[in-house]
Amino acid sequence: MEIQVQKWGDSLAIRIPASFALTTQIDDGSFVDLSISEGSLIAIPVEKKKYSRTTPAHSSSGAEPLE
Repeated sequence: MEIQVQKWGDSLAIRIPASFALTTQIDDGSFVDLSISEGSLIAIPVEKKKYSRTTPAHSSSGAEPLE
C-alpha cells in the first residue's frame, strides 16, 4: 500500500490505515518500536504490560508487571 508522508510540526508522519491498526492491535496512544533495516522503516507494536489492580502502573513503589 502506498501512502503519503506528511509534515507534523518539525517531524514527518505517516497514517496507519485502520485495517493495519486492527490487524496489529494498534490504537490511539499505542507505542511502537521504530527502527531501520536495510533502508526500510520497521514499526513493531510494543506489547501492553498488565499490572495488578492493587498498585497503579505509574506508582513509584516499584510495581512490577504481571507475567
